[in-house]
Amino acid sequence: FPKCDCPCVSQVYTAAFIGTFSKVIGIELVASLLERGERRMVRWEKLSQNLPSRIRDCRIEWIEDDFCVNTYWTDGTFIFLHWTAFSTTMKSELSKCFCACAEGTHVVTFSSPLDDPHGDFLLLVQDTCDTSWGKAEFFLHEKITKSRQ
Repeated sequence: FPKCDCPCVSQVYTAAFIGTFSKVIGIELVASLLERGERRMVRWEKLSQNLPSRIRDCRIEWIEDDFCVNTYWTDGTFIFLHWTAFSTTMKSELSKCFCACAEGTHVVTFSSPLDDPHGDFLLLVQDTCDTSWGKAEFFLHEKITKSRQ
């Protein structure tokens, strides 16, 4: 469960609380945003001691990296991409990376759906939700084709 773009680090911790992931990763290019997630690890470690082992044993990692360049995250099974501030060109280029994801991978994007010219994804949900900055549109996609480089 990589969560790309950490201004909303709560998604990383929410994924860990679900209890079905062995590892949750927050990837961020801006160091100060990444530090938000890292600072909350103390609280996570304290809270998780009282949780079932399937949740407690989830590894949380914070990685400072450009996920648009380094695509090791495409082996994730659930990807949350908060790309509200990305340009159309950047979204299009990043969308191309998703063809490497395995069939069955789920991707949540905010503000706009994946650019999917090859039909690799099925759009399962398109809806709005309340956020700290107002209403935001979100999209849940499922990869319906095999991984391809």
